[in-house]
This record gives sequence, structure tokens and C-alpha cells, in this order.
Amino acid sequence: MNDSGTRIEITKHQTQISDIIQRELIDLYGTNGYKSIMQTMTKISGKTEKQIITNFELFSELSEGVFGKSSESKILDPIKMKIDIIGMENIHQEEKVVRESIKVLIADDEIEILGLYKTFLEGKGREVTTATDGRKCVDAYKWFNQDESKNYFDVVILDQKMPFMTGLQAAI
Repeated sequence: MNDSGTRIEITKHQTQISDIIQRELIDLYGTNGYKSIMQTMTKISGKTEKQIITNFELFSELSEGVFGKSSESKILDPIKMKIDIIGMENIHQEEKVVRESIKVLIADDEIEILGLYKTFLEGKGREVTTATDGRKCVDAYKWFNQDESKNYFDVVILDQKMPFMTGLQAAI
């Protein structure tokens, strides 16, 4: 795996860890409790919340400082167990055959929203085609579906109010 692939995997793993830590703390202490715990940890460590929740080792050290010995059984053990499960899932995913990417067609006349959709979905590994109005969307759909034996796009997202043709008209 190249450097950018390794960085993406590390970032993905850190995001999964932070999601687990946030969910567990919110489940146990509520949103206000979570905020209070994070404020205490950031004050103690001088680190940002993101630095703390994406690094389990750092979170563990700070957790013991905030909660004492009870942090091991009440907080850290459930989090460790969920992180271990994610590690096993990642190993199994790497063993699976690479699946063809999901192809998405998006039509929206608001360029900013179209850009947000495109950026987000491509970041999730989707192939995205865009159109700025209903007519262009239908043209793109027809062009990509010249082989009528199967649909090229897995998903089509349509804005309702667009120039030349509404989303409903394009869908029909």
C-alpha cells in the first residue's frame, strides 16, 4: 500500500476510534457529561479534543486521571472491546474481493450543493457524475446507459426545482 493509502487507513481507523469513544461517553454520561469530560481532559493535557479522542492510548491515560481506577472497568474495557471488533472487521474487509464502486448521478442547479455531494461521495469511494439541470441529467443517464441490458448508475439523486426540467419530470 502506498503512503496516501496508508494515511487514509490511519485516518479511517482514528475516525472509528473517535466515534466509539464519543458514543460510549455520551451513552454513559449524556451530551453535557461528554462535554464536561472533554473540557477536563483538554485542560489537563493541553491537547485538543480531536487529539484525545483519536488516540486511544492518550484517552486511556487521561481517563484514568479523570475517573481513577474505575475508568478501566466502566469506560476503557467496553471501548477496547469495540475497537478490537473494528480491528477484526478491517482484517476481514481486506480479505474480501474488491467490489466495483457504486455509481451515482446527481442533478442539482445549485453548484455549491452539487460540489458538496460530489466531494463527500467521492471521499466515500463512489463514482459521481453531476448535472446542473434536469435535461442534462436525462442526457447523462441516456449516454451512460447505451447498453440497455443493465443500468449504469446504482443511485440517482434529483433536486425537485431545476431549470428546463424538474426532478420529477427527469425521473419519469
